[in-house]
Amino acid sequence: MADNSSVKIGVDLKANILFITLNGNIKDRQLARAYTDVRFAAADLRPGFALISDFTAANLAHLGSVSTFKKVLTYLQSRGMGQVIRVIGEAEESLILKQMPRIIADFAPHAPLHVKSMEEAKALAVEPQKPADSP
Repeated sequence: MADNSSVKIGVDLKANILFITLNGNIKDRQLARAYTDVRFAAADLRPGFALISDFTAANLAHLGSVSTFKKVLTYLQSRGMGQVIRVIGEAEESLILKQMPRIIADFAPHAPLHVKSMEEAKALAVEPQKPADSP
């Protein structure tokens, strides 16, 4: 059986948005590689950047993935992450969506916004946001 899981990192410098898309059963080694990609992608973003995450087709396959995911979020917070927008589609009852509130509770500067589509997420992300520790 082929492993069709993936972690994709993208950035829109003009709109100041970081995208993280997870598909399939995500393993810790995939998140560890993604951590490097996130650091490179976020390096040129301005403080207050939006994080759009799409986990509608994903599961964290191992408990070890949680600590790596927290490491990614800690780094993003240190870079001045602003609004967190989570694309949930119609899968409001998926396992990862149940896991995420506990995983990111200490890292999101605001309560994450839940949206149904990537288009809706992008529209919300263009609204200016301040980093969590800005007055």
